[in-house]
Amino acid sequence: MDYRGIIIKGYSNYSTSESWKDYFIRQYKNAEKEDYSANEFFEGCLNEIRLIFEGDLESINQFSLSIQAKIDEKKLKLIRNQIEEAKQIILSKNNSKPYNLEPLDFNLNQTDIVHFFDLLVDADIIKEPTNEAHKKTKGGFFGKLSKYFTAKGKPINSNSAKQVQTNKNIKQSPYSETYYKMLRDLKQTIDKKLSNSE
Repeated sequence: MDYRGIIIKGYSNYSTSESWKDYFIRQYKNAEKEDYSANEFFEGCLNEIRLIFEGDLESINQFSLSIQAKIDEKKLKLIRNQIEEAKQIILSKNNSKPYNLEPLDFNLNQTDIVHFFDLLVDADIIKEPTNEAHKKTKGGFFGKLSKYFTAKGKPINSNSAKQVQTNKNIKQSPYSETYYKMLRDLKQTIDKKLSNSE
């Protein structure tokens, strides 16, 4: 990658902060097509500016000849700042790309999954969901359940999952027999694993 050429073109053809930032973002998009990462590209540009600032007299003279002028250090510092801003913009966009996670499938019906998570909360294994912690997720805690888990291969409806919990709390309804069977099976599996590991 000709980082020196990229810097020279930006230095010579642009004169405002926004135009430099846009220019370096465009240059990164070209570099991305050649499989350069954002860090690799922007660090290459920043390193080139470091070489100009900290380089020997010959390096400084070569850059001056390329731009056909004396180096304006203030302008070069502004360009460096815009490269750093462009890097942050690209990295924040890359970090905010959604991941396509395939939900984990529970071999339980939806009601039992909700009760299972209730039990985990009661056993202090997971923290009780609060509205504050789940405000950004549509459907709150149950929206997260429906995003990350399925019930016997079927999507979990966050509204009806919430209703299951509400009904249980209001009516103090007991867990289903299938739920207790699932817990007994889980205990047997854990006991078996533990006895095999001794």
